Parts: sequence; structure tokens; C-alpha cells
Amino acid sequence: MLLNGIKESNAKYFLLPKIRVYTYENSGAYINTIHKYLYFIELKYPESFKIIHSIGKEETCELAEFVEK
Repeated sequence: MLLNGIKESNAKYFLLPKIRVYTYENSGAYINTIHKYLYFIELKYPESFKIIHSIGKEETCELAEFVEK
């Protein structure tokens, strides 16, 4: 069902930022809604996503590409 949502909307790229939960403090906690969504798809269909670019050191932001098989 999650994968069908991606296919129906023709989504090819996903931006995975680590946005702080507490804006004033880097506690390591981040808002991870998209990360979890893609994680469950990746569990069932390994190698469905490929990280094609990453920036940042402590609070990274990654660009993932959907690899349809």
C-alpha cells in the first residue's frame, strides 16, 4: 500500500532532512516521518531507494532516488 502511493504519484526523488524536534538544541532527535515511511518500504523491498547526494555533517540532508524494479 505504501509503495502504491509512491507509484501512483510518480514520485522519483525524496528529500530526507534531519529537522530538529527542539529548534534551540541539537539533542539528536529529529522529525522522521518521511524516513519511517521509506524505511517500511525498504524492509519489504530492499534496494528500492538509492542515496544519490548527502550534505551536512551533524544534521545531514539526503536526496534519495526511487529505483523501480
